[in-house]
Amino acid sequence: MNELVEVLLYPIVEEIEATDGGRYFIQFLSQLVSHPTMNLVNMWRQRLTDSLGQVYHEMRLALPRIPEEVFGQRFGLMWLLAVKSLADRERIRGDKTLGTTRRPWFSSATWPTR
Repeated sequence: MNELVEVLLYPIVEEIEATDGGRYFIQFLSQLVSHPTMNLVNMWRQRLTDSLGQVYHEMRLALPRIPEEVFGQRFGLMWLLAVKSLADRERIRGDKTLGTTRRPWFSSATWPTR
């Protein structure tokens, strides 16, 4: 299973780091997959011919006991988490290169004190 996740994510990371617009692409993709009208289950059914679909099929074969609808949702959430995490990584890296010092939302400074 680890190899399938690597096959899915490593090319994206390489693209982000190798191209000038890679960091903007992943941030755009993050917003796209987070859109309220995005149906994560149907997206996989419609795009099963590309490399993402191949990974989907291989994972599906490795996990046959999980019902199709549940697997589709989990695969979609895995993809969503991966894209959002990579976009956050690039946003944080960009903040550092621009010299800004933005605190994360979970910073102790954002919590009320007693």
